[in-house]
Amino acid sequence: MKYPDNPGNLSDDFTSVQNSYVNKVIMAISGLLLFFLLYFGMVIGFAMLTYWQFEEFKTIDGDVFNLAAAVGAFMLFLFTLKFIFRRNKHKDKISVVVKPKDEPELYKFIHRIADDAKAPKPNKIIIDHDVNASVSFHSTFLSLFYPGKKNLRIGLALVNGLNLTEFKAVMAHEFGHFSQSSMRVGSYVYMTNTIIHNMIFERDYWDRALEIWRSIDIRISFIAWIITPFVWLIRQLLFLLYKLLNILHASLSREMEFHADKVAVSLTGSNAIINSLWKLEKAFESWNKTLGYTGTASQQKVYTTNLFTHQAELLEGLKEEMNASIQEREVDSNGRAIVFKEKETFSSLNMYASHPSNMDREQNAKNPFVDGIEDHSSPWGLFNNANEIQTTLTKNLYIHGMGLKEDVYTPSLEKMRSFINDEKQTEQIFGKEYLDNFQQRYFSIPSAEEVRDKNLFLNVDVSEIKQQFEKLIKEQLVTLMAPVKIMDEQYKKLVDISTGAIKAKVFEYEGTVYKKKNFQHAGDRIQQEKLHYFKDSFKDWDKTLFHLSYIATAQESRKTQLDRFKLLEILQLNLESFVAKNNTIISEYQVLVDSGDVTEGDINAFANRSNEMIKIFEAAKQRLEEVPFVPLPNIETKEELLSVLVHSNTLYRLSQNSFKGEGFSTFINSIDSIIFHYNRIIFKLTSDVLVPLEALS
Repeated sequence: MKYPDNPGNLSDDFTSVQNSYVNKVIMAISGLLLFFLLYFGMVIGFAMLTYWQFEEFKTIDGDVFNLAAAVGAFMLFLFTLKFIFRRNKHKDKISVVVKPKDEPELYKFIHRIADDAKAPKPNKIIIDHDVNASVSFHSTFLSLFYPGKKNLRIGLALVNGLNLTEFKAVMAHEFGHFSQSSMRVGSYVYMTNTIIHNMIFERDYWDRALEIWRSIDIRISFIAWIITPFVWLIRQLLFLLYKLLNILHASLSREMEFHADKVAVSLTGSNAIINSLWKLEKAFESWNKTLGYTGTASQQKVYTTNLFTHQAELLEGLKEEMNASIQEREVDSNGRAIVFKEKETFSSLNMYASHPSNMDREQNAKNPFVDGIEDHSSPWGLFNNANEIQTTLTKNLYIHGMGLKEDVYTPSLEKMRSFINDEKQTEQIFGKEYLDNFQQRYFSIPSAEEVRDKNLFLNVDVSEIKQQFEKLIKEQLVTLMAPVKIMDEQYKKLVDISTGAIKAKVFEYEGTVYKKKNFQHAGDRIQQEKLHYFKDSFKDWDKTLFHLSYIATAQESRKTQLDRFKLLEILQLNLESFVAKNNTIISEYQVLVDSGDVTEGDINAFANRSNEMIKIFEAAKQRLEEVPFVPLPNIETKEELLSVLVHSNTLYRLSQNSFKGEGFSTFINSIDSIIFHYNRIIFKLTSDVLVPLEALS
């Protein structure tokens, strides 16, 4: 078994916890105790009130009011108690549990790290698809009293992105967590969050019973009206506790990450964990692209045998960029490369969503700096059955993750590779000189008659067309995008203040000062101003671009180019209507969530308004059927276009029941899928608009 050597000559207290860590553990536990005292106090209090009022009713002085009070108290007792016994029905059908007899080298490697980190060995090793490694445990109400066994989860998309020493560093980091008794605080917070979240946000049979009770004769329903404000008050109180607990736990989590990083440094040196953090971002980027390509391909019935092969190939394509980035790194006063120069506003990796910034983690890992031995070989050498695990996970993602029927799953690695290559060729035409302007806005597309009969460049030779195009991109576009850059910088500043990356209590934008409670309004204002700017300021630029594109197209292909412009116009029109309605749905949904107490009438009204998206979808479908079609990479016929944009994205009407299960999430996911595929095809068409001009330059 290959095992990179541990650094030597470290002090015995190198991985000991700091006082700040202990203090934050105490604070997090105090918050949990406050919640449990309040929560169980309510459960016991409502139970006692029920018993007392019922006993009073049975006495000679008892009356109907005692019975009503007993029923009301019992309802509140059920309200507080019901969430304890709720079972998590989610069953993981994607991940693979590997056994020591099947993967002996991997288990030896992992157990060796556990021994070196002085941490307990994992109960099981679970392999999943993520760019992730984590400690997992089964969390139920009983786990508050009987701690479950810890399992180690390893994501194969992570394995693809690291060398053996970096993989060891990430595993050592996780065993740093295994050794932390404060991990149990995390399981308590998770369980507490589940209880509070369900009490605040979920509506079930209890809420329906209360609403029905309130709707009948006031002589019977008066007690229901009395307990309704108590329910609202309980939910608001728990919401405040919910915020407090998560603030305290997030603070503790950051200390836990620093400590786990120290464990990693003690076993691999300072550089390995820092480099792994940087490489994981690239692994995430390549994995996201892999899922994007393969998800798109699946709608055209193209599937692969191994997702991780495609991710590895995409990572290989990033190597030149990564090596250039490494060469450009600045060095500190000790001559060591600085990997993270500034605090990121947020990390794209889910596993680090509540972690300290990578810059802070780098400084922690280098204080003091520990030299390590780098083994550049691949961690795949630890797996006896790598291909089998990869193909099993790939199949599970298609069948259980995407809902594909097993008899439909007919994978081909080569077909998927060809599909991805065609998609990448489309992307390669967009260089940095376009300043991402096409991805942020809609075109103002001139009519076919104008482009054909009143073209600005009818009698211009090729060299002049080339010169005009270069002027359009290198001069006019740079000028037009300057205000956009300022707006983007202001928006980033707003986000930095809201996340704490910049220490400020207010945000000022064009003479208006926004307090934190109004940051959303400030963000909306910047985005709206940006949209209006694009719409008003790019009309002439777009006109010139389309006129040039038409003239630069060969005479025999100009009719097709005009059809391409028309198809692009219709796709944009459809997309704009989807995005506008989707934003409205999300905004209205957030208002409902924030309001706390929602009636069935509110839900029905919201469902009806959301269902207007189906009419928009049908109108878009009709426009697509009528517009001329132009072949595109990976979409060669109009039937394929309709399959991608229409037939594979069915929108089912929402009803009240849609909000009890996955119905609303499915509805929103379908809209997201529609928007994604419209953007993808618009991207292809935009590329084809630029092709004749790019050919000249």
